[in-house]
Amino acid sequence: SWESMAEAAFDHLWMGLGDDANLRLDTSHLSLSGQRQQGAWSPASPAGGTASEGVGRLGPRVAALALRCRVSDAVQKGAVRLVEKLDSSSDTAGAPPVGQAREARYSPIRAAVRRTLDGLDSD
Repeated sequence: SWESMAEAAFDHLWMGLGDDANLRLDTSHLSLSGQRQQGAWSPASPAGGTASEGVGRLGPRVAALALRCRVSDAVQKGAVRLVEKLDSSSDTAGAPPVGQAREARYSPIRAAVRRTLDGLDSD
């Protein structure tokens, strides 16, 4: 029965939690392609989108949020660099070639970041 194995299962779980080797990160999920495959981004909104989409650059908003949250300089710079790449449709790992395919990939990501920032600003 499960009751006879409960203590052994708990000990196994506890040992697993104490082993930092179990905290590995699968970097394939960090690329835009990996995030798309994981369903992290919703499809692009229809033409017109919401009123806040396409208004302003994301970099200054992310930098302001990072200052409010008191994150490290490295995190702030990395976040700003990422959204600036999205704003300018720059090449990143897993991104399609420049043009409509890249814009189709970046547009929903920018919209999701913008909606998140809008939600945080309204709180």
